[in-house]
Formats: sequence, C-alpha cells, structure tokens
Amino acid sequence: MKKIKTFLFVASLFLVSYGYAQKCPNVTVTSPSAIKEGEPAIFTAMVSGGDPNVTPTYNWSVSSGTISSGQGTSSITVDTKGIGGQSATATVELGGFDRSCSTSASSTVSIDEVPKTELHTKGDYTTPILFTEAANKFVGDFMSAYYVAESTKAIVFLYPGKNASAAAAIKQMTSLAKSSFATFGMKPAMYKIVTAGKRAKTSYEMWIVPKDGEAPMATPVH
Repeated sequence: MKKIKTFLFVASLFLVSYGYAQKCPNVTVTSPSAIKEGEPAIFTAMVSGGDPNVTPTYNWSVSSGTISSGQGTSSITVDTKGIGGQSATATVELGGFDRSCSTSASSTVSIDEVPKTELHTKGDYTTPILFTEAANKFVGDFMSAYYVAESTKAIVFLYPGKNASAAAAIKQMTSLAKSSFATFGMKPAMYKIVTAGKRAKTSYEMWIVPKDGEAPMATPVH
C-alpha cells in the first residue's frame, strides 16, 4: 500500500509538472547575423507550445537603433542608420502567459559600418599650376591601394565665380582635371565633374566616394 501511495504521489507531481510545462511557451528570436549600416534589421519572435487559450502580446526593446515598425507584433524592423560598427540586440517579452513562465528571448545582429564619403581637398582657383598640383595630389591618393580597394568614384564640384572670366576658368579647370586624371590612369567611369552654383570666387571641391558610400551634394552657394 505504501508503495502504491508513493507511486501515486510521484505520478501526480509528474502530471502537475507536465501540465505546467504545457502551459509555458517556447520562444526564440531570429534575425540576420550581420547587415550593413542603414539596412533594416528584422527580428522575428517564434513561439511554440504554451497554453492554447492564450493570445500572446509582444513587447520589444532594442539595445541600439530605433524600432521603426512592428512594436506589439511578432516581428519588428529596426532602423540602423548611424550605428555602423556596433551591434543591435532585440529582446521580446511575451505577455498573457503565467508569470512563472520564462517568456523572453533575444537575438543580436552586427551592423557593418559603411565607409564615409570624404571631402579630400577644396580651394579657390588661382592659377593653373596650383590647381593641377591639387588635382594630382587628389588623384594620386584616389588611385592608391587603399582607395582603389574601397572607392568607386571621385566627384569634383567646380563653382564658377561671379566675374566675367568665370566661364573660361571652369573650362580650364575641367580640362586640367581630366588631364591629371588620365595621367594617373583614372578612367572616365571612375569620376564625375559637376559645375555647381556660382560663388564670389571660382573654387572647387574634390570628393572621394567609397564603395556603398553616399554621393555628396554641392555645398550651398555663398
């Protein structure tokens, strides 16, 4: 009789434990392992098991970036702009289940930094010799091992002055720049020369745009 009681007691504990386990859900969060800065990071909660009578609620939090959509649902999108070189961890907390259940899970994605577009050199146009020196320095750096590996395009902004000789100066600068670029082996597909708005003095800017980098805009006229 004693053995029967012991068996029934153990069995009841098992059934209680089994019933408790059946009421608690299993939750995991999936995400990509790595993305580029600026790309959306999507995190999705996967829920299985648990009390079938419970409709779970979802409360998300992130360690970096901002939730742009999906809060309160099983999947969120995180804006990763400005957090390159970091990681973003999203944690979900399920609501509706027994408080004694473990209902949180998280996942982490690495955010690869996108190289920044660089203003390499700028100045006022004074003489062909000085401009050529600046162009040579620019294209020499661009064609170096570092920039050939990391960059896709060079952009040169030419700003005409307000004097009568501005148009001739722009034409001369364009010709000098193309000549310097060709001397260093830069092909036309690798650069772009843009005539921008007028300034008090004829001037120029030379930009290096890395792979996947954002193309620059001409600076405001002043």
